[in-house]
Amino acid sequence: MGDTSERACRPDPGGRQARRHGLSAASRVTVRSDFLGQTFITAAVPAAAPPTAATEAIYQCVGELLRQHELVVVYERVLGSLAVREGVLRTRRQTLRDAGLPTDGPLTWFDGAPPAGAGLAGVHIRAVPRGYAAARLPNGPVGDRSAGFGWHVPGVGRFVSLQNVDGLPPDGAGDASHAAQVERALGRVAARLEAVGVAFENVVRTWYYLADITAWYAEFNAARNRSYARHGLLSTAAGPRLPASTGVGGRNPAGAAVVADVLAFVPDAPDRTPVERMENPSQFPAWKYGAAFARGVALHAAGSTFIEVSGTAAVGADGQSLHPGDGPAQVEVTLDLVATLLAQRGGRLDQIAAATAYVRRPQDQQHLRTALCRRGRESLPLVCAVADICRPELLFELEAQAILST
Repeated sequence: MGDTSERACRPDPGGRQARRHGLSAASRVTVRSDFLGQTFITAAVPAAAPPTAATEAIYQCVGELLRQHELVVVYERVLGSLAVREGVLRTRRQTLRDAGLPTDGPLTWFDGAPPAGAGLAGVHIRAVPRGYAAARLPNGPVGDRSAGFGWHVPGVGRFVSLQNVDGLPPDGAGDASHAAQVERALGRVAARLEAVGVAFENVVRTWYYLADITAWYAEFNAARNRSYARHGLLSTAAGPRLPASTGVGGRNPAGAAVVADVLAFVPDAPDRTPVERMENPSQFPAWKYGAAFARGVALHAAGSTFIEVSGTAAVGADGQSLHPGDGPAQVEVTLDLVATLLAQRGGRLDQIAAATAYVRRPQDQQHLRTALCRRGRESLPLVCAVADICRPELLFELEAQAILST
């Protein structure tokens, strides 16, 4: 498919509906594929685009890409207001059904409105070739709403993705405290992985979506630490064996305190496909102040390096927030921090395959655009959504996946 391309999402062959709804900007779907056949599809919806029409445009383009390149979707995340969720998912199902494609794959809905207001912010999709034997995981026990996919890259290793793992009591009558939900969710992750022969220590990436995050982030960290300690992630001879991670604030359709997405990787031969936990020389290691995650995780294989960049905000070398309450300054610092992390392995911002920006204030999206243009990175494959950040004084966070050729 090539390194990077932009595809036009046309709701009909002549593009009449795209022009009618002003979806020309939404029709730019960025595709990146050159690490182990993984394809990243990023669709960002422009300001004020009608959610239903934008959804139709996006998934017509996605369907075309999947059919043309014989791909299977193994991870899908939609960012948008909960108020438009039902209509967007209905249109998504119909559009994929019309294309003769499956409609019931694992999907995470993150309650992240576009900066322009309620609506659809965008879509992230990870897909792999059909030859990678991608298959849905068996359903979990009663009360477990999570779903997932597993796939194997020949000669490299096995990936397992889990989505929508919450910690709500299965019968609605158990301990529903925030801490209990965190530990129950991670227990479900461990059980689902174990059921397919994967150890928890093979988790390389997590996403945590926390309702009202600033009210209980310290409690979340304590509960996560307890769970990770039970699974041996905090006390290994070589130091903590932690995944890259994002933790942001947003509600979820289940009404849970926390919902998690997880990616695990088991190499066929660790000496040929090493997994590297990364720290940022410009930031204090998060695990040293109680937040159990690495700043990034790198997979090295087939002459390329793939880096999962953790959610990164303006936190400095002493662990303190930089430029409290100053959106433009935080945007600049965060971009510098992500660039610094990638540069450790010879990477650059323009090698980002997919990215998500979280802004506490809608106006900071424009500051991000200005900063990217100044750096010549205005075409970065990016979805921007309004969300709470883990500290009240932080206004901006950026996460990414990058593909570095070696």
